[in-house]
Amino acid sequence: MTHDGIQALADALANNANVHILHLWDNDINDEQAIILSHGLRHNRRLQQLHATRNRIGSSGANALIKAFSSCQRAVPMRVLDLSFNAINGEVAESLSEAALEKLSLDGNILSHQDTLAIAQALATNPPLHCLHLSRSNIQESGCRAIAEALRLNTNLRKLAMLRNPVGENNGMLETLRHYNRTLQDLSLDTPYMAKETVFWFQWNMEGRKMVAESNLPWSLWPHILARVSGHYHERSIVFGFLSSKPELMSLFGTHIQDVK
Repeated sequence: MTHDGIQALADALANNANVHILHLWDNDINDEQAIILSHGLRHNRRLQQLHATRNRIGSSGANALIKAFSSCQRAVPMRVLDLSFNAINGEVAESLSEAALEKLSLDGNILSHQDTLAIAQALATNPPLHCLHLSRSNIQESGCRAIAEALRLNTNLRKLAMLRNPVGENNGMLETLRHYNRTLQDLSLDTPYMAKETVFWFQWNMEGRKMVAESNLPWSLWPHILARVSGHYHERSIVFGFLSSKPELMSLFGTHIQDVK
């Protein structure tokens, strides 16, 4: 896309309230053009999805787009920003802390170790981002551990996709799910050995693990909550997970935790 073409598109989007989804795949858009586009998008209050896969957008262009869509003046929230297979590096972490998006896709952007650490540090600030895709991004085992540690502090992210990355087995994710993160509900890694246990933690997180661990609900409500969970899954392991978070609840049932395993 030419400079004049991207300027015309930005001008049109600034005053358009009808376009909700925009596809700009494979248009050879660079950083300068992405920044021009972001100027128009700052005035657009209705666009909900921008797909700009396979361009030449770097981190400065990506940061400009993320910030444009995270404006508090938007009439509807921005849902999807897809910047897969561009030229983005760890400098995108500059805007991740304010990424008010449901989904940000950075698949296929080759990240160095320092890039991955920068993204992990941004995730630790608990941005309002709900879904992050980092598949095919050259994330190594040490980088995955850094992200896992960041998720110990993050309570907003619900889905993380990191397929086709050499993360190894000592990547730290299981420890984070077991002991720290109570809100993540979907994690995609090429680690089959983790699949069964991660499903357990995700089910538990979706059923209110954070509430169980932190709330001060009246004791009289807990039998109803536990009965609902048990009835939904028909798995004693789920009930055991809830009870092990608050062992004092066992007095309601006159039994011991080990009997519930």
